[in-house]
Amino acid sequence: DPLKIISDIIVGLQKTGGKYLIEPDREKAIDMAMEEARSGDIVLLAGKGHENYQILADRTLEFDDREIARRALREHGFEGPGNEQSNGGQLKGEPQGGSGFGT
Repeated sequence: DPLKIISDIIVGLQKTGGKYLIEPDREKAIDMAMEEARSGDIVLLAGKGHENYQILADRTLEFDDREIARRALREHGFEGPGNEQSNGGQLKGEPQGGSGFGT
């Protein structure tokens, strides 16, 4: 149950005193994270690992975090080879046409 998982995560987030935003739709959440990220930020996509599918209550859908993240990076100004590869935490490429995502 995704809402139960979100509820469990919120308990931990509230203890930090930090700000957070809840978006149950994973694809929207990835896009929002990429849009809001700024230079020096880290966007961590956790929980799915190697899976290229998403299990819903009554069906399984093709869903690959890597593809969603690649598309979101492109849509928010990060272009070029290498964006899709792990590289020790360093972002390859620079935002096109601005100083950060969404600019």
